[in-house]
Amino acid sequence: MIYAIAIMLTAFEVANKPAPEPAEVTVQKFVAAIKSKDSVTFAKMAPELVLMVTPDFGIPSPFSDVSRTFGVCEFNGIQPGVPIERLPGAVSVRAKLDCPDSSPLKGSHDFVFLTSDGKVAGMYPLAVWTSSWTPQK
Repeated sequence: MIYAIAIMLTAFEVANKPAPEPAEVTVQKFVAAIKSKDSVTFAKMAPELVLMVTPDFGIPSPFSDVSRTFGVCEFNGIQPGVPIERLPGAVSVRAKLDCPDSSPLKGSHDFVFLTSDGKVAGMYPLAVWTSSWTPQK
């Protein structure tokens, strides 16, 4: 009897678990936290954010650094997420950053966000992402 109740409760929990939000929505919330200088939301969404500068070298990026670097940029063209075959549960999302001359990142840049479970784990310049995930021959 107790076993049957446990199975029913587990089935109920699974059936009533909310569907994960699309990865592009996660990125939009992440961007909104940066733009509104919301360090609390940023900490929840990107507790261990890494900015990849080469395929094998990343820099841990606290809110203060991300806010200073990307806070004045416009994140445009956030694209639908693409599942990453080699990382189950991970999804990549591309976006374009347009940064004014007052930003450390002057000009227009393509970035890829690595997301999983409603969090942003990494930011890659598109050139770094492409070289990281292209099989070597």
